[in-house]
Amino acid sequence: MSAQRKLIRNEAAAILSGQIPEIGTRVYTSRKKALFESELPCIVVFSSGEPSPKILSDGPREYLRTCNLKFEVATQGTDEDSVEDELDMLAHKLEQIFFRNDTLNSKCTGMTLGEVNIGFSVEGRQITGVCAVNFDATYPVDAPDPTEDNLPAFTSAGVEIDAGPEPDAVPEIAAEIALAQ
Repeated sequence: MSAQRKLIRNEAAAILSGQIPEIGTRVYTSRKKALFESELPCIVVFSSGEPSPKILSDGPREYLRTCNLKFEVATQGTDEDSVEDELDMLAHKLEQIFFRNDTLNSKCTGMTLGEVNIGFSVEGRQITGVCAVNFDATYPVDAPDPTEDNLPAFTSAGVEIDAGPEPDAVPEIAAEIALAQ
């Protein structure tokens, strides 16, 4: 089974591909891709990290994870204002696509818009602009994954009861119960 982050990243790229006329199918899922002038404008999609997950339930353990999904929109031109205007327009179109499909066709439970940052690089007369649009995609996961066949057999259950008048975290009753197989 693929990691859910990869499924989310690939689905986001597939949704974008062909949806923004100025970008066409120039949507890439690797931030290590060298971008050439002929490939601009384009969008590079990658996951930039994941904060600590939240516990949804303890038995069985289920986490709510958040994938920080980053979309870097890149373009080039000779005038900083027109490059910035194009980045703003492309970022707006990207945002609107995900506002309409915030579950990425059910690959996550929802996405929320995060930071948007714009930067420029100048080489001679050529100005390259990049607008980083960040979304947080949330999704639940079971731990351990019940689809993997590596769980030990459930043959017994431990029971501990703190029966004293004051809770002291010392069980007065403890038992290991063998389960019928």
